Amino acid sequence: MIVFLAVFSFLGIFLLIFLIYLLRKINKLVNQFETANEKIGSFKESINVIGKSIDVFRSIFGTTKKSKE
Repeated sequence: MIVFLAVFSFLGIFLLIFLIYLLRKINKLVNQFETANEKIGSFKESINVIGKSIDVFRSIFGTTKKSKE
């Protein structure tokens, strides 16, 4: 009976350690995805700013997309 209890205690401890390890890895992945989403968002904002700058440049110098065609 004591051996049974000892074996399952060790199995429980190892299972707990494995679950903690797994949760930390999952948390690290979630943080990486959040960081990637923030970088993608800032990249999209940069592209929008560049597009607006090009539109301002075209409006100042009078060139349009249709005049090139």
